[in-house]
Amino acid sequence: MASMLVSAESEAADGLLLLGYPLHPPKRADEPRTAHWPSLRCPLVFVSGARDAFGTPREFDVAFGLLPSQPTRRVIEGAGHDLKPASTRSRQALVEVARIIADVWHQALERR
Repeated sequence: MASMLVSAESEAADGLLLLGYPLHPPKRADEPRTAHWPSLRCPLVFVSGARDAFGTPREFDVAFGLLPSQPTRRVIEGAGHDLKPASTRSRQALVEVARIIADVWHQALERR
């Protein structure tokens, strides 16, 4: 929803942090949720799980061709759509997501 708003009103955000973006419904890769992507002009950071049923890393790599500029991408190994890996290392993955969010926030503040 946030990316759709920003695509319609480019002044709505200085950038977007997209956690677990649903590229398409599970098992329906032929229904991409990317029609608005060519209008996204702000910096973009995508964080997703390597096992996300809403979009695999390869599917995202292909879809990124629709964007006007290359986004930053972080893939959480072993994680699904909820960014929690299947193993007991979920705490490590969540710490990694928190670090990514903090880095993005810090970079945004530096740009101001």
